Amino acid sequence: MEFKRSIKNVSRGSVGRAGNELEELEVAILRLLETLEVGSFKDLAEGLEREGYVVNRLVLRKVISNMLRSGVIVKDKHPSKPRFIYRAASKP
Repeated sequence: MEFKRSIKNVSRGSVGRAGNELEELEVAILRLLETLEVGSFKDLAEGLEREGYVVNRLVLRKVISNMLRSGVIVKDKHPSKPRFIYRAASKP
């Protein structure tokens, strides 16, 4: 039986377990971006599913936007498609 980690609809203001789940999701996204170097939203969602996360797409978008605002990841335009790609911000 395969273990799945489920991230439900939670917000950053939630206390306790919900906050820990979001931090765990941020770390998983950052690990994915470090291995992929760049990835679209679809790549990130599929990568998280492969790692065993069950994530609501809206929650994933919220977590990505928080990471963008805090400067952990960077959003660039895709060179050939009308979508965005994400990459880890370079260390200072």
